[in-house]
Amino acid sequence: MESTKKSNNFSEQQKNLSSFQNFQIVQKIKQKLFNKLYQYIYSAVCGLASNKGSMNMLPELKKGLEWFSGLLSGIFFKDKIKIH
Repeated sequence: MESTKKSNNFSEQQKNLSSFQNFQIVQKIKQKLFNKLYQYIYSAVCGLASNKGSMNMLPELKKGLEWFSGLLSGIFFKDKIKIH
Protein backbone atom coordinates (compact mmCIF):
# COMPACT_ATOMS: atom_id res chain seq x y z
CA MET A 1 0.00 0.00 0.00
CA GLU A 2 2.79 2.39 0.93
CA SER A 3 4.70 1.64 -2.29
CA THR A 4 1.56 2.29 -4.37
CA LYS A 5 1.14 5.64 -2.65
CA LYS A 6 4.78 6.54 -3.34
CA SER A 7 4.41 5.40 -6.96
CA ASN A 8 1.31 7.55 -7.44
CA ASN A 9 3.05 10.51 -5.81
CA PHE A 10 6.08 10.07 -8.10
CA SER A 11 3.80 9.79 -11.13
CA GLU A 12 2.03 13.00 -10.11
CA GLN A 13 5.38 14.78 -9.69
CA GLN A 14 6.43 13.64 -13.19
CA LYS A 15 3.16 15.01 -14.64
CA ASN A 16 3.69 18.32 -12.86
CA LEU A 17 7.29 18.55 -14.09
CA SER A 18 6.24 17.77 -17.65
CA SER A 19 3.48 20.37 -17.46
CA PHE A 20 5.91 22.97 -16.13
CA GLN A 21 8.45 22.17 -18.87
CA ASN A 22 5.73 22.54 -21.51
CA PHE A 23 4.74 25.88 -19.97
CA GLN A 24 8.37 27.07 -20.15
CA ILE A 25 8.62 26.04 -23.81
CA VAL A 26 5.42 27.91 -24.65
CA GLN A 27 6.69 31.00 -22.80
CA LYS A 28 9.97 30.94 -24.78
CA ILE A 29 8.06 30.65 -28.06
CA LYS A 30 5.79 33.54 -27.07
CA GLN A 31 8.84 35.62 -26.12
CA LYS A 32 10.47 35.00 -29.51
CA LEU A 33 7.26 35.75 -31.42
CA PHE A 34 6.74 38.92 -29.42
CA ASN A 35 10.31 40.12 -30.05
CA LYS A 36 9.98 39.44 -33.80
CA LEU A 37 6.69 41.30 -33.96
CA TYR A 38 8.20 44.23 -32.08
CA GLN A 39 11.23 44.29 -34.43
CA TYR A 40 9.00 44.30 -37.52
CA ILE A 41 6.86 47.12 -36.18
CA TYR A 42 9.91 49.14 -35.11
CA SER A 43 11.55 48.66 -38.52
CA ALA A 44 8.37 49.70 -40.29
CA VAL A 45 7.96 52.80 -38.14
CA CYS A 46 11.63 53.79 -38.59
CA GLY A 47 11.27 53.26 -42.33
CA LEU A 48 8.23 55.52 -42.44
CA ALA A 49 9.96 58.16 -40.35
CA SER A 50 13.09 58.14 -42.51
CA ASN A 51 11.09 58.28 -45.75
CA LYS A 52 9.16 61.28 -44.50
CA GLY A 53 12.34 63.02 -43.35
CA SER A 54 11.10 63.11 -39.78
CA MET A 55 13.82 61.22 -37.92
CA ASN A 56 13.41 63.72 -35.07
CA MET A 57 10.11 61.96 -34.33
CA LEU A 58 11.86 58.71 -33.40
CA PRO A 59 11.92 59.35 -29.62
CA GLU A 60 8.14 59.88 -29.65
CA LEU A 61 7.66 56.86 -31.87
CA LYS A 62 9.77 54.78 -29.49
CA LYS A 63 7.55 55.84 -26.57
CA GLY A 64 4.51 54.81 -28.59
CA LEU A 65 6.09 51.47 -29.40
CA GLU A 66 6.90 50.88 -25.73
CA TRP A 67 3.27 51.57 -24.87
CA PHE A 68 2.15 49.24 -27.66
CA SER A 69 4.56 46.56 -26.46
CA GLY A 70 3.00 46.84 -23.01
CA LEU A 71 -0.39 46.27 -24.58
CA LEU A 72 0.88 43.29 -26.57
CA SER A 73 2.63 41.81 -23.56
CA GLY A 74 -0.69 41.96 -21.73
CA ILE A 75 -2.14 39.86 -24.54
CA PHE A 76 0.80 37.45 -24.80
CA PHE A 77 1.77 37.34 -21.13
CA LYS A 78 0.36 38.15 -17.74
CA ASP A 79 3.38 40.24 -16.78
CA LYS A 80 5.55 42.71 -18.66
CA ILE A 81 8.41 41.22 -20.62
CA LYS A 82 11.80 42.46 -21.75
CA ILE A 83 12.28 43.82 -25.25
CA HIS A 84 15.53 42.84 -26.94
